[in-house]
Amino acid sequence: MRKKFFLSMLAIFYLISLSSCVWAKTPSPCIEASPLSFDFGKIKEGPIYKTKFRVDNCGDAPLRILHVRTSCGCTGVVIGKKILNPSESTNVMVTFHSAGISGPFRKYISIQSNDPTCPNLLLEIKGITVPQPGPRLVLEPWKVHILKKVNDKAFVRLKLTNKGTKTLIITKIIALHYNIGLLHNKQILIPPHTRKVLRLSFKTPPFIIRKFVFLIYSNDPNQPIHYLLVLPKIKKSHNFKQDFGCPACEEQRELNF
Repeated sequence: MRKKFFLSMLAIFYLISLSSCVWAKTPSPCIEASPLSFDFGKIKEGPIYKTKFRVDNCGDAPLRILHVRTSCGCTGVVIGKKILNPSESTNVMVTFHSAGISGPFRKYISIQSNDPTCPNLLLEIKGITVPQPGPRLVLEPWKVHILKKVNDKAFVRLKLTNKGTKTLIITKIIALHYNIGLLHNKQILIPPHTRKVLRLSFKTPPFIIRKFVFLIYSNDPNQPIHYLLVLPKIKKSHNFKQDFGCPACEEQRELNF
């Protein structure tokens, strides 16, 4: 009886050790990056700055880069290869657009992969941008909401602030979409460290819109063209077809966006 018990326990230990060995030998990818953080130091506001990171596969199975995202639209990423065999590496090129950014900054790059232990690797760029002498336009805010009916006139108030050291000159303001065209073509002079509120009116088109994009041209040397995003909120109408006159719009029953 003792002999059978001993043999059964020996068989169980053997199976456990065998399964652990099989589990330990299961191949898996492993992602590593060098460096994890890059400091630009003090840089001038306006130019585009570049750096690169190295990504390695230190595992024993192919590494697949699934997604690469940035925490800000001012940061761009280009990755050399998205599939790395064991011991292979690739470069991640990062560009930072410093126009319109003043003072300390910290941006992140997220690399998602099939690494089971580190599925989301974060890279960092940081530094301090120093504003250059001259005018500097700041939109407050850069995104505006309006609430008007279709075919009514919409009004947008722009807060234009000159945070530079010289006089800011606004030359023209145009809209990109829906044939609105030129909104303002007279020069506006804004002294240093002052703000001017500009009221613009335009007629909304006879169909549903999700956004307007306005371009504001100035003599700002760091960013001569500023973008203003306008998000309309259309009031719900009782007669949908008559007011909107757009067959494609009939699919959209929810008008408050």
